[in-house]
Amino acid sequence: MKLSSPNASHLIFKGFCDMETTDEQWLVFQRRVDGSVDFYKGWQSYAQGFGNLETEFWLGNDNLHALTSSGYTVLRVDMSDFEGVSAYAEYNSFNVEDAAANYRIVCSGYSGNAGDSLSYSNGTQFSTFDAENHSKRLLCADRGAFWYHRCHGANPNGAY
Repeated sequence: MKLSSPNASHLIFKGFCDMETTDEQWLVFQRRVDGSVDFYKGWQSYAQGFGNLETEFWLGNDNLHALTSSGYTVLRVDMSDFEGVSAYAEYNSFNVEDAAANYRIVCSGYSGNAGDSLSYSNGTQFSTFDAENHSKRLLCADRGAFWYHRCHGANPNGAY
């Protein structure tokens, strides 16, 4: 996530900054590389964040809200499969609302070569196995926490 707001500087927490993927610096809010961290967690864990910044982690929905509400943010999703094929998706507008709104996601402006799976979730609330907040009540979060609309077009927090 790229921040361009002077107000973001007052937030204090530890994070992981990717300075190698592109010519810009990106604050990483989710990282999965080897399956060493269990992402099948409940609402409180996703709200507060979990994992190890050196390996795998979720930064926390409270932090995501604080970061994205402080100004203009861009989201970049980089991924690769087990054969080393890489792809990316970038959204020129990305916001996560607060806990009272169940961390509703608002994103737009896709570009990239990974496909536009996140726009499918635009406007949806975050769900975990113990807090299903999507409109269809299909128990989607039994497969992993995420922003669901009729389950998912992407599932980055599902089984590794």
